[in-house]
Amino acid sequence: MKSIPINFTGCIALFLLLTCCACSKKQENTPKEQPAAKSDSKYTVMTYNIRYDAPDPGNQSWSVRRPLVKERIIANNCDILGVQEALGNQVSNLISDLSGYSMVGIGRDGNSTSEHCAIFYRTSQFTLLSSGTFWLSPGAPVTATGPSWDAALKRICTWVRLQDKGTSKIFWVFNTHFDQDGSVARQNSADLLLNQMQSKTGGEQAILMGDLNCNQTSAPYAILNNSSLLEESWNIAAAKSPELRVTGNSWLINPAGNNQIDHIFVSGGWSVSSRLVDWTHKVPGDIVPSDHWPVIVNINLN
Repeated sequence: MKSIPINFTGCIALFLLLTCCACSKKQENTPKEQPAAKSDSKYTVMTYNIRYDAPDPGNQSWSVRRPLVKERIIANNCDILGVQEALGNQVSNLISDLSGYSMVGIGRDGNSTSEHCAIFYRTSQFTLLSSGTFWLSPGAPVTATGPSWDAALKRICTWVRLQDKGTSKIFWVFNTHFDQDGSVARQNSADLLLNQMQSKTGGEQAILMGDLNCNQTSAPYAILNNSSLLEESWNIAAAKSPELRVTGNSWLINPAGNNQIDHIFVSGGWSVSSRLVDWTHKVPGDIVPSDHWPVIVNINLN
């Protein structure tokens, strides 16, 4: 029988090639490490009313929307996220869904189950120096109080003081949700919030985000935007998309009008390179992640 010569060099090369391919495929399935702290002070910040976990029908249910909300947060590469209307189970879902973030917040009833104005921040980028929640009620109490004035519901503001691990710069973030019914409550909440920010920050830079349930022509907006402390990011953004300011969508993929009720304000030390209202929806089915679009800004601490 004729012998067949064996090319040992070729076999070894083939073995090494297959081994490398197998190792490469395995590495693709392992979670990526969180990025190291950036060496600049450029951040992506999002405010997002994610719609509470109500018994909504069909594609409006949280079980359908949850992966879409997660997708929008990750796709926009947020460094800091403020959510409104998040019930305790939704906060737990986001903690599970968002690897590499820490959460600060408490429910408006003073527990872990009611609606939060939670703040998520990237742990590779920031150190939490201090945090808290106060109620939008006379005196800004730190225990559950209200509803106050003509508000229909208790309302809160959650805040954090962060230090950048890369630059050592320190700044504050405030996240709130004004009442949907009480016009007096919204105006008083703006006054109270502004006073609290001025008192707490002591001249350090700050960001205010949230669902104010009032637009850019309203008295509460004017109290905040015309103050010496804050300006709404739309007004100073170098780039804006889309041109319409509308942020509530009523579950429609193409909302009309210019009614902005979700806002991000910044103090004077920030510059805003871009401001986006993310109208992304799922096709097929025209499924929107929430009845609000998220607002995203790219900002730099000068």
